[in-house]
Formats: sequence, structure tokens, C-alpha cells
Amino acid sequence: MKKTFKHRDTSNDQPSVSELWRAWSIRSVVLSKQECVDRGLHRKTDVYEWLYTLGIQPDAYIVRKASRYSTGYIEIRLQSDSDMAFIKMAGL
Repeated sequence: MKKTFKHRDTSNDQPSVSELWRAWSIRSVVLSKQECVDRGLHRKTDVYEWLYTLGIQPDAYIVRKASRYSTGYIEIRLQSDSDMAFIKMAGL
């Protein structure tokens, strides 16, 4: 029996994390080491829990270590302006 290969339909593919990281760069928050310590954010899990307590859903942000060229420690990029408002209300 001859095997046929199906090509993947790319029209409905979700953007990659890298693509979202670039697209969300206008809604970026960089936390310093001291801000992380002040908020008890020692692990990525702590950051996730903190964002959740602010009302930000897990699929609405990306967390990475900040660039070595920045003065920050952790960078958070957010999907929407309303999520950015939650961060600002938290005092950042």
C-alpha cells in the first residue's frame, strides 16, 4: 500500500512564542532584582502566581530573564493594554 503524506495546513497555526515576544514588545515590564525580592518573586512560578493574583491569565503574558544589556532582572511582556493596566495598578 502506498503511503501518502499530508501537508500541514499553516493557515490556522498559532504564532510562536518568539513571534509573540516580538509582537508584545510595546507592552513590556522589566523588574529589577530588588523589585523581585520586594515582591517575593524568587522563581518563575512565583512570578506566574503573582500575575495571576493581579488578574492576568496565563496565556496573556510571557516571562523571560531580562537582557544582559538591560538593568532589569525579569522581563514580562503582556498581550493587552488592559493587562498592562493591572501591572500599573500593582505599583510598577
